[in-house]
Amino acid sequence: MIIDCLKNAGLYASMHEDFAEVFEVIEKMVRGEICEKVVIREGSVWVNAPKTTVISDAPKKYEAHRNFIDVQFILSGAEQFGCANVERLTPAVPYDTQKDIEFFDGEPELFTLRAGDFCIVYPHDAHLPAYAKLGDGDLVRIVAKIRCK
Repeated sequence: MIIDCLKNAGLYASMHEDFAEVFEVIEKMVRGEICEKVVIREGSVWVNAPKTTVISDAPKKYEAHRNFIDVQFILSGAEQFGCANVERLTPAVPYDTQKDIEFFDGEPELFTLRAGDFCIVYPHDAHLPAYAKLGDGDLVRIVAKIRCK
């Protein structure tokens, strides 16, 4: 997992061939130039439109993906976000190949993401997005999906 702020996104461009383009789209969304989902490569790389996140009271489970890297960017607001290596967690819901998602139980390992921050989570990083909202404003996030090579 990587945690940083958007102004430093260029530091990570060489880590994956699609990172630079994904961060370019996110920057355009921050400036309000793009407000809808952007598909960079069908079925392989896309950036979802900014979305207000509603925090559920339901019990929270870690989620993980086997085929995709997530880039989670906070456009406004702040949240507690959880992340843990899948090897330290207990499987809770079996892997769904169609949705590329599986769920795990485990103690939350939390950190704070604020407006302008992003995290990159890899397939070995189970994550708890929007574990809890912090502050009074809306929590608005952008999520990008990048197929692992």
